[in-house]
Amino acid sequence: MKIKDLTLIGMFASFMFVATWIHIPINLGYASMIHLGTAALLISSVFLTPKQSFFAAAIGMSLFDLLDPTFIIWAPFTFIIKGSMAFVVSWWIHNHSAKIQNKIIAFAIGSLISVAGYYLAGSILLMDFRTPLTHIPSSLITSSIGILIALPIVTLLEKTKIKSFA
Repeated sequence: MKIKDLTLIGMFASFMFVATWIHIPINLGYASMIHLGTAALLISSVFLTPKQSFFAAAIGMSLFDLLDPTFIIWAPFTFIIKGSMAFVVSWWIHNHSAKIQNKIIAFAIGSLISVAGYYLAGSILLMDFRTPLTHIPSSLITSSIGILIALPIVTLLEKTKIKSFA
């Protein structure tokens, strides 16, 4: 990796960390939260390469988990889930036209990766397939908020002729 890649990954990891820190904790069977980190992940994935997106999301969002005792056990799962989500969103956007419909599709696919990933992670951690179902509503709310915030911001940034930082 080049210095530019590491710099971009660090900057966007910081962006996602801070955005995830802006959250509302909830308890629906086990610790969960609604946060703005997903919006930051989606915005970042539009402007970074898939590889950069993976590492920025994986580092920034799992760092939040590592620094919060409530979520520390989730950190390895977050690294994989959010990294994969960002990679797929970025890959989709960079391999399809710039139309808003393709961004919506990419963001929806990414959200499904997150919901499914955390359901599986919860099932592993709790050794129970029913309790993690209670996490799905907060995950869907977080993803929906992320999409609703990311779409207009990405649209505005693209009008400034920023197409990519990569």
